[in-house]
Amino acid sequence: MRLAARSCVAALLALVAGATQAAEVCKPDPLTGRALYLRGSFNGWSTPDAQRFTWLCNRWELVTRIEGEHRFKVGDDAWSADADLGSPDGRRLVQRGPDIKRRFAGTQRITIAMADNIPELRFDSCPADGVPPLGSTTLFLRGTPNNWASLDEFAFQYSCDAYYLNVKLQGRQEFKIADASWKDISSFGADGSSAVGNLVPGGGNIAHSFNGEHTLRLAWAGNRPQLDIGPKSFADPRVVAVDNPVALSLRFDSRNAAHKKPFGAVTAGTAMDFTLTSAPGVTGLTLVVEKRRLEGNQEVLEYQPLVRVPMAKRSGGGADTWTASHRFADVAVYGYWFEAEVGGRLYAYQNNNEPLYWTREKGTGGLGAVGERPANVGTIRRFRQTVYSAAMKVPEWAADVVYYYIFPDRFRNGDKSNDPVAGKTRYHAHTVEKHARWMDKPWVP
Repeated sequence: MRLAARSCVAALLALVAGATQAAEVCKPDPLTGRALYLRGSFNGWSTPDAQRFTWLCNRWELVTRIEGEHRFKVGDDAWSADADLGSPDGRRLVQRGPDIKRRFAGTQRITIAMADNIPELRFDSCPADGVPPLGSTTLFLRGTPNNWASLDEFAFQYSCDAYYLNVKLQGRQEFKIADASWKDISSFGADGSSAVGNLVPGGGNIAHSFNGEHTLRLAWAGNRPQLDIGPKSFADPRVVAVDNPVALSLRFDSRNAAHKKPFGAVTAGTAMDFTLTSAPGVTGLTLVVEKRRLEGNQEVLEYQPLVRVPMAKRSGGGADTWTASHRFADVAVYGYWFEAEVGGRLYAYQNNNEPLYWTREKGTGGLGAVGERPANVGTIRRFRQTVYSAAMKVPEWAADVVYYYIFPDRFRNGDKSNDPVAGKTRYHAHTVEKHARWMDKPWVP
């Protein structure tokens, strides 16, 4: 829903009035989800994701690389009256204001905030031109919040001057910061104590008590990594809410034979049919099939492109039905998702966001979810398809064999202080179930 045309101050940032007196108080996005862009001669005055601002709390932020002298303005997709902003002095934004002229040099953080109730542009150059100290290595928060796994939702991203991660956690947590394979050069822990602060390679567990939403900031001071944890302050450009009703109408359920058949794992050489439904307005749909590469203790987990299959559309009854088929030739685990074009924008219909414990992947199959297609497709949650050999057979003796596991904690409780507490301690999103009698039957959720 668009805001009515009004003065720039009221239209663009009225809801953040008073932020200078209470910067910690967050306000809703004044444009109610409409994207805001830096539009100028460096991008043909268009609206690419690379120059899209992200709203956070009481400001818009953008980190981007631009070179040379350019003219530009700030605007939404349609140059709406309340989001067509220029400036007579290159700093204060006014509605329908003149083009801004500036010489850019490298990567910078661009902020739109309030100064004396006037929206103001601020430019800050990024040190070392925004190049991450560890290059292309991805760092993760690995600890008690995620069973020490390297999950995508706990992946830091480098932005301008530091690695940032937004989390929503409660209570005391222990963790380290490391890459997916715990390499010595990129695994960091506490320096001498469990406190947040200076980190060292191979250090001990970091301990911190959380209470809601926080931002972790990992920056290098000289050659030493420094970790700070504070209130949520990072404008994560990956978080983009989808509000297009046509995109939101996309529907695919991997457990429904009307959407995917045959059901379940299949033998090599099987052709599978995929069906996705939508409201009218989708201009193109593509089935994207990839082959999974998984090595070691998930140190390597990636999907390699295999084929893109255009889907055929059939209209009727006020809805569109899209179909495609693919024959899975080889034994492997495959991933697949759907790329949709709606209103000139690309969306990814992907697996849901349900956790899969003890794995880096997310998504439990069934009904999926739509999101903006990210620039880095590695973050997409794939539906998974297992393809096995037709010659594979479960040995007949396996059904009757007795498996024996030894759990030392069943024989002696050496430290009762760390016992899980029923109704409080949680594993796999469920609280611990306490049994007064050993032979009680466990409850299966």
